Amino acid sequence: EDNPNNDEESSDDGPHFPVSHEIDLKQGTKSVSCLTLDPGGLRMITGDFNYEMKMWDFSAMDKNLRSFRTLQPCEAHQLKTIEYSPVGDMILVISGNCQAKVLDREGIKNY
Repeated sequence: EDNPNNDEESSDDGPHFPVSHEIDLKQGTKSVSCLTLDPGGLRMITGDFNYEMKMWDFSAMDKNLRSFRTLQPCEAHQLKTIEYSPVGDMILVISGNCQAKVLDREGIKNY
């Protein structure tokens, strides 16, 4: 008896996206609370419960897998949300206090 729902090739045993490569990036001692990728997928920013924001550049990263910049944009407040602008030239940072910050792409200049 031929049953189309019993086909071995149509199993739902895992994700349907490529997972052949992975790396383990070290954020720090506390858990990551937020992360974002830039529109081109070349940079990532992580924020953690230790108030730190780390900036990662995949195109310039070497085998040590280190971030290129670490900063505390909101002093002693946990980072809740980090988001690149649609064109990737600015970064919105929202922390546990009531004031959001906007930084340039390098995380240096406040607007």
